[in-house]
Formats: sequence, structure tokens, C-alpha cells
Amino acid sequence: MKCLTFIILLALLTSFYSKLVESSSTKYMSRFGFPSNLKSTNPKPLSKGIGEHKIDCQEGALSSFQYKLFGKDQLKCNYKCMEPTKCSAKCKKSHQEKDKKRCKLNHTVYKDYGNGKVDYLGRFHPLCKAGEIITSFNYERKNKEGRFAFRCCPAKVNDCKVIPTKPSSYDKFELKDLDKQNVTCPNPSSQAIRGFKLMVNFKTKQIYFNVDCCTIAGR
Repeated sequence: MKCLTFIILLALLTSFYSKLVESSSTKYMSRFGFPSNLKSTNPKPLSKGIGEHKIDCQEGALSSFQYKLFGKDQLKCNYKCMEPTKCSAKCKKSHQEKDKKRCKLNHTVYKDYGNGKVDYLGRFHPLCKAGEIITSFNYERKNKEGRFAFRCCPAKVNDCKVIPTKPSSYDKFELKDLDKQNVTCPNPSSQAIRGFKLMVNFKTKQIYFNVDCCTIAGR
């Protein structure tokens, strides 16, 4: 009887400890913040390309983005960021000042931009170093070449994995083919994007993104 009582007591203590640890972990993670409300770039003519859309989370971490058609001939980019919670204007300014020193602007190598065809974006793989996440990015054009500029900032991360998005069909590799691609991690409330790369399956005539996702523990 004493043995049974001990086992039950031990089980209760173990359960209580597990919940305590889980609660503490959630509280610590929430210091970094949950995805903000949906943000969008201003609609621009499709003919201008994706280079007209700069995604900038400032002191936050990028958790998702999606290029969307606006009307028949315009494009915008919707995106979400994980931002510091309970952070005043002074707090945000402090983060931004620190980021000037601890963050770094990176670039992929210039390559043929393929006259703006979507499949040529697969030549680029914006990817931050281990222990860093993307806070902003945009596509740059120079003559007939293009590249991605992306800012990486240090963060406490773990469980980094490459997660593919759901494949969608393409027509003529036009920008509108990106409309169905929501580049996001499985748990955007706790994961941020470290990198991304467009993939093309010519056999099935589909495209998808490989998304480098990391669980955020803080900054």
C-alpha cells in the first residue's frame, strides 16, 4: 500500500513539474512575441517584378510571406513578423540600435534573372548562418541580372528544419504563379524563417518552396 501511494505521489509530482517547465518555456518564448497582424507592401504593376516589394520586420523576425495578386495586373506581398511583446516605442528603438551592430546585410550572387520568369528565382537561396534568422529581404535587379539582399540577425533558436510548402501548378512561370505559395513554417507562432528557396518540378509542372524554419527561444 505504501509503495502504491509513493508511485501515485511520484506521478503527480512529475506531472506538476512538466506543466511548470512547459509554462516557463512558453513565457520565455512569448518575450520575443507572436506573429503580428498581417502586413502588406503597396500594390505595384506585375511588370515591375518582385523587386518593388521590400519585406521588412525591423526589430522582429520574419515568420511568413506570400506574393499576392491585387486586381488583374498588380502584385503585393503579405507578410507576418514575430515582434517583441510589451515593447514600447523606446524599447523598439533600443532593439533597432542594437541590430545596427549585431545584424548583417547579406547578398546572394548576381545571376541571370531570366527576363523575370519565376523559375529563375530557384537559382537563389537566401540563407542565414546558424543561430541567425531573416528580418528583412528584397530582390535586386542590375541590368539583366538579379540577386536577393537579406538581413540576418542573431537569435536563440533550436530545432531548425527544412520544410517544403504545398506544391502548386505553374502556367508560364509568370509572377502570378507565386500567388498560391504561402512561404511559412508549420508553427508561425513560435518559428521564424532562416532561409528559403524556390523549387521546380518540371515533371508535374509544379513549384514549391523549401523553407528553413527554426523555433525561436528569444533574442
